[in-house]
Amino acid sequence: MIKMTQLLLAGAAALALSDVGLAQDTPPKPPGGAFADYVSPSDLGAAQDTPPTALPLPGAPAAGGGSGSVEAILRALPHPRDVPASMFATSTPRTSAPMPIDAPYFVRDPLLDIPQFPAPGWFAGAQLQVVKPTLFNHLGQVGQYTQKGTRTSTSVQLPSAPLDWTVSPYLFLGYRLPSGFGDFAVAYRYLATVGSMGVRGAANGPAILSSRLAFNMIDLDYSSRELNFGHGWDMKPTLGLRILTLFFDSQSDQPFALAAAGNGTFQKRETNNLVGLGPHAALELSRHLGNSGWALWLRTDFTDAFDWINDGAFTRSTTLGPAGRPLASQTYVFGHEDTPILNVQVGVTWKPTRYSGTRLFLGYQYEHFWALQAINTFSNGTTASLGQLTDQGVVMQATFNY
Repeated sequence: MIKMTQLLLAGAAALALSDVGLAQDTPPKPPGGAFADYVSPSDLGAAQDTPPTALPLPGAPAAGGGSGSVEAILRALPHPRDVPASMFATSTPRTSAPMPIDAPYFVRDPLLDIPQFPAPGWFAGAQLQVVKPTLFNHLGQVGQYTQKGTRTSTSVQLPSAPLDWTVSPYLFLGYRLPSGFGDFAVAYRYLATVGSMGVRGAANGPAILSSRLAFNMIDLDYSSRELNFGHGWDMKPTLGLRILTLFFDSQSDQPFALAAAGNGTFQKRETNNLVGLGPHAALELSRHLGNSGWALWLRTDFTDAFDWINDGAFTRSTTLGPAGRPLASQTYVFGHEDTPILNVQVGVTWKPTRYSGTRLFLGYQYEHFWALQAINTFSNGTTASLGQLTDQGVVMQATFNY
């Protein structure tokens, strides 16, 4: 009986030793027979750096109160990752929440809103241009009128009298955005002048030629400052829309008696009315002269306006009509033109202090208007209508930021 008991114990010990050998030679498999997930190199490194755990001897009690040596050995072995989810599993629905923004817009930025540049907020300015306009008036029109009881026609084509010096105001108001987002501004400019001189009239006698000129400009602009143009330099491009209205005329008056002895025309007049709309672009360059507050300044301004033009010709004759008044006639012609406008200002600017919101400018301006006319054809088939405007003079400007 004792021998039988010893044989059973020896067989149980041999079976236990064989299970330990199989557990050490055969790697564990994940549940369900699936292959273990790929182990990343970081996991391998972590596994290599961790010292191996000493395995308990067969038959020894498990550490921490384990129930058996086999369970303790299995717990000591490295475990693979969980089996990944099936590709056919339902995916997590995407959310419609907006993407988070690193920083809010339109707030002061320490890199873009530095004291050397104008602070965000409202700004305004006024400019006075003391200029001498020159009008090249070669408009041509055919005027119909009654001369000494016979119906005849004549062409009305008058030059322009020299225009006087004038002061042209220019006002602007805008708002500057923070964080380098630029600024919006609206500007208004007005110019008006007259001139007269003595000429030879239609009856080959003395006459007085009078001319007038007036225009209005409204600009709706957006500007942005370029910060990386160069050390000591500022560059500010502008893009917007310009609205233009312009009027000029010339009139020749001769004494009534002198005209009656001649061809019977004692007054001639031609007019030009223009309303235009088009893109407006400008570029400003400033070169700071150290920390003195002075800077060299250049601004180029260009507009290409599409115009609606109304040309008119008027004549008055010494021949009296049924009502006892001189016979008169008038003719109108409508047309469209493309009018380019170029403006260049160059001078110096000055700021009281480096961080001041006030800036003064003094310089010179040159401006040219092309094609201020509707092309008209005379009775002989020629097209001699032409109108251009040039002005130049001194410019003074003050800008305030608040």
